[in-house]
Amino acid sequence: MSEALALTQLESELQNNNWDYASNRHNSSVLAEFNLCTFAEHNSSAMVVFPTSVEDIQWFINTINTLNKTSDTLKIYTVSSGQNWGYGSATPTSEQAILLCLKHLNPAPEWVSNTLDTDMPYGKKLGILKLSAGVTQQQLYDFLQQQGGDFWMDATGSSPSCSVLANTLERGFGHTSYGDHFEHVAGMEVVLADGSLVKTGHAGCKNAANIGVHKQGLGPYLDGLFSQSNLGIVTAIYLRVMPAKKHLYTFFIKLKSDQDFAQAVEQLQVLKLNGTLNSQMHCANAHKGIQAMMRYPYKETDGITPLSDDIAENIIKANGISPWTISGAIYGNSWLDAYASRRALVKALKDIPCKKIILSDGMATSVKNIISSLFIGLLLPKLQQKMLPQLNVLSALIDLKKGIPSDFFIKSVYWRKKALGRSLTQPDKDRVGLIWLAPIGPMTKESIEYFSSTTKASFKKYGFEPSISMTLLNERAVDCVISIIFDRDSAQDEIKALQCHDELLAAFNKMGFSVYRSSTRAMSEDSLNFSDELTTLQQAIKKGVDPQGLLSPGHYIKP
Repeated sequence: MSEALALTQLESELQNNNWDYASNRHNSSVLAEFNLCTFAEHNSSAMVVFPTSVEDIQWFINTINTLNKTSDTLKIYTVSSGQNWGYGSATPTSEQAILLCLKHLNPAPEWVSNTLDTDMPYGKKLGILKLSAGVTQQQLYDFLQQQGGDFWMDATGSSPSCSVLANTLERGFGHTSYGDHFEHVAGMEVVLADGSLVKTGHAGCKNAANIGVHKQGLGPYLDGLFSQSNLGIVTAIYLRVMPAKKHLYTFFIKLKSDQDFAQAVEQLQVLKLNGTLNSQMHCANAHKGIQAMMRYPYKETDGITPLSDDIAENIIKANGISPWTISGAIYGNSWLDAYASRRALVKALKDIPCKKIILSDGMATSVKNIISSLFIGLLLPKLQQKMLPQLNVLSALIDLKKGIPSDFFIKSVYWRKKALGRSLTQPDKDRVGLIWLAPIGPMTKESIEYFSSTTKASFKKYGFEPSISMTLLNERAVDCVISIIFDRDSAQDEIKALQCHDELLAAFNKMGFSVYRSSTRAMSEDSLNFSDELTTLQQAIKKGVDPQGLLSPGHYIKP
């Protein structure tokens, strides 16, 4: 049976069972949106389907497997919300896949429980909940607030409409002490390529009454096999959330040079290693700061790109932007605990030229309200004009330190857009040019200097502003998130952006600094830098659980 005939038969099955789906013949505009991406040279899906339950997914897989007995051509590619902007959006790693979108698997988060519970589910006491694939950051935040606000989520800088589970499976990170998202998963529910449902960790034991209390469970630890892989379809995770903190300081360290920044990170690494500081710390260079505050000044530059050093320097001075800014949070259950960590931070940086802004909870909001008031606007308009953009950035960052999702920072990727899009929150639909690259290395000044110098050289070569952020992920690792932002309406810019991405990826791979997560482009081009031995092992595992290669061919694991 040909692929076209198999797709026709599948479409007939979907219609007969009242499925929500889109194809080239049915709801074609919906399919077209799921085939959008923020960069060119990507694959497209032949169809997108929207299950509403695990049973739907099982039926769908069994239907595909039945059709493949005579065709063996239909492949499934799974996304949660499909908003993996900068890494491939919802586009698959193989051409003409059938996109399985899990955005409708979004029942309210649920505290885990057992039959011994009396006054409340034990999950509500301990901060353990079941989270389905379609639940968004905003939904999780709202749920935790409705449940009393005793626990916080960890939010990313992406949209509140993005899936929590999807980011977790990609091993994404946020801003709080629970910023390593996958670290706080303690079990999964997974549909395999034969349609069976398996639970991992203690959830996979009979009569499980201890789900989520012990991360690894009993026997072989399997959760990792289903993150950054194509071994199964994860429909739900058991997630631990962070106890709300009574005392919070948010700090911003403004540094005057690349050298001062590298030295500051080495001092902060000591505080992370000894447990004094435990939040994710985000570091942004000046160009990242500019892009957070404004769009490209095409009028002032007569349409010429990239931004000249002179104009960049004028923007930096006018807005009080530093060459590097580090943001983080100090959490404490008592004022004394938080203040002790605050003192340790100040002491660690005393010999490094920098400006330290340390704000207690609520202080930034109060200052912002004063500066944005009509009174200040009338009395000191220039002060308001200068400070308000900075305070907007600070306010959004502080919210993230408290697990409050925001779409503020996703707007920065519109930097090179000449005309505003429909939403400022849907980069692929708005034709934003964006591809991310995120190598990871040891938290040393040598790594930081290498990331910075290598990125700047490549960006200068291809004509882009070197927008660089680095995150101190844990006690030992620094992740460098490089934003290649370009004008999608310029074919030349798009070609240069992809060349820049490929050149940087090759350089980091040669150095041995593999990425912490990958774009579909790097997967499709087999550029993940796995050793031959590791690739062979991955393929053997894939063959064991998905012998026909049905699920997401090429997604992290080479076909």
